[in-house]
Amino acid sequence: MAVDGGLIDDDHRHLIDLVNSFQGHDERGGPALSQAVDCLNALKFYAETHFTREERLQALVSYPEHRDQQAEHREIMGVLDDLIWRAEHTVTDGDIATIVEHLAQLLRRWLLNHIIAHDLRMKPYAAAMRQHATDLPALKSLRPAPACS
Repeated sequence: MAVDGGLIDDDHRHLIDLVNSFQGHDERGGPALSQAVDCLNALKFYAETHFTREERLQALVSYPEHRDQQAEHREIMGVLDDLIWRAEHTVTDGDIATIVEHLAQLLRRWLLNHIIAHDLRMKPYAAAMRQHATDLPALKSLRPAPACS
């Protein structure tokens, strides 16, 4: 499922690790509400950063589906914003299970729909994107690990 064998794939792995970490907390009894919000905000930060980087690289290599990708990214961020709002306005820790399930659905949709159906189309542009990405730091190094890890 590699897109570019470099930065974009590393970003995808880090984002998936964050989601898995969040889901792992629920399997161990559920994170406190404040911790859940912190995890979701960290995921949002990394997703926004990844999407911005990916879109920048697409523009630099004249990727023809650049605008469609931007729209897809905005839609995914809207769903994530809704999950954060729900977590911030949840009354009990027990409600986190519902948020975790919605996050799992977002991940499945993102993996199956976005990375596989959309990002894999970037493969012919991967070499050029890698050249432009050489100075970009690893996503996981941009901020300390979130409280949910």
